[in-house]
Amino acid sequence: MQLSNNKILITGGATGIGLGLREQFINENNIVLICGRRESALKAVYDKYPSVIIKGCDLFKAEEKESLYN
Repeated sequence: MQLSNNKILITGGATGIGLGLREQFINENNIVLICGRRESALKAVYDKYPSVIIKGCDLFKAEEKESLYN
């Protein structure tokens, strides 16, 4: 499996395990998109790693899942 030059979506990527994965994937030269419910946590990650793409969303809501997909 190729671990670099991919586009990767991490749900809950602003904290915990998702945060650790995000850091590793960025270090491996991937495009990383993280999503989560807390805009402030997403913004804090973006401020530290501006190459990450952030998207506020609640995946328990069908319309927000669809918006993320599109």
